[in-house]
Amino acid sequence: MRTTNTFGVHFWLRKNQIQDGKHPLYVRITVNKKRLELALKQYLSPKDWNASKGEAKNKSPELKEVNSYLMNVRAKLTAHYQDLQLDKEVVTAEMVKQRFLGIDPDTQSSNMTLIDLIDRHIKEKPEGLTEGTIKNYRATKKYLERYLKQVLRRNDITLRELNYDFIVRLEPFIKSTPLKANDPCTINGTMKHLERLKKLTAWAKKQKWLREDPFKSFQLRFKETDIPHLKRHELQRIEEQPDFPNKMLNMVRDLFLFSCYTGLGPKDLTSLKPANILLEDDGNLWIKTRRSKTNISVDVPLLPQALRIIKKYELKEGDIPRQSLFPVVTNKDLNDSLKVIAAICGVQQEVTFYTARHTFATTVTLKNKVPLETVSKLMGHTKLATTLKYAKIEKDNIGQAMEMVKERL
Repeated sequence: MRTTNTFGVHFWLRKNQIQDGKHPLYVRITVNKKRLELALKQYLSPKDWNASKGEAKNKSPELKEVNSYLMNVRAKLTAHYQDLQLDKEVVTAEMVKQRFLGIDPDTQSSNMTLIDLIDRHIKEKPEGLTEGTIKNYRATKKYLERYLKQVLRRNDITLRELNYDFIVRLEPFIKSTPLKANDPCTINGTMKHLERLKKLTAWAKKQKWLREDPFKSFQLRFKETDIPHLKRHELQRIEEQPDFPNKMLNMVRDLFLFSCYTGLGPKDLTSLKPANILLEDDGNLWIKTRRSKTNISVDVPLLPQALRIIKKYELKEGDIPRQSLFPVVTNKDLNDSLKVIAAICGVQQEVTFYTARHTFATTVTLKNKVPLETVSKLMGHTKLATTLKYAKIEKDNIGQAMEMVKERL
């Protein structure tokens, strides 16, 4: 049975200590008639202090700011006391003080801060983070640092200060405060940053650095979007386009088409080596590799279109030696070249290298009746739901299905 506790907070000036004519400000925490005192590292002149009210006299903006600080201290102490009441049979003033100072005997690292958490997460890579994912976490860190400085006027906060209100106010800040000029974060981009913060807090809770999940009542709201991919006739236009006068455009076109027929992402393609191409028992050549993003094993049988591109880039006498199956091209060169290729080939939609991966999931596989489960395996997905997002069911597939229903009826 829980005991009934009494609790009080009182602010006062310690008159037996003085510095430059000012006395230090203390808070007295009382629980069940037992009290202790804590220095607040603020100094005030006795003429500016109202002893009966336990607050500064509101004579100037500076003194009003002191009172605002005291209200904040009182609120935090009260919140810590109430949290302890929920967790403990007996609450003491020392427990409240320790919580306020970020010291918790039940949680060794309870003074962990938000920025420390991100840095530690990146350093320890608890989920086997790739360089691309780490880059995304660093972008999230930049948003959080700006939010702390611009909104909360602080450089950092302890994890115990994270709450629902912090997240609710962070969401519109990310949307309205782009990291790059004239490049605001989209709804889904904002949700991805919040999703990373949610993963961080979940990790902190698992490590017992955080008691309460600040995302407990917060719902991530991703906007459903159509994932762009090439239709069959658009893919054919790029395949049948005569060679470009520019060597880079031809190379990027080949790499893009290879991805369209294998489903490999740009980083997977860059790391592909001749040793990853193996002859299997079925007499066909297969790609055997691991997805750089998830480290999931991926086995893909090579279609004739992909085999022709591999043959084209086999090293010949006089070529510059390389370890990779294909010449390495930067992401910038890939996507810049694809814009030119799309324009020349009359493809109206925006084309990036990931369009090729989506095209493999839809036009090349699902469109040709490859089962969804098989496509998921070929794509290296860990969840079937992920494949559903990549693999859009086309309208003519729906039409064909309904025609079959009509015939049976």
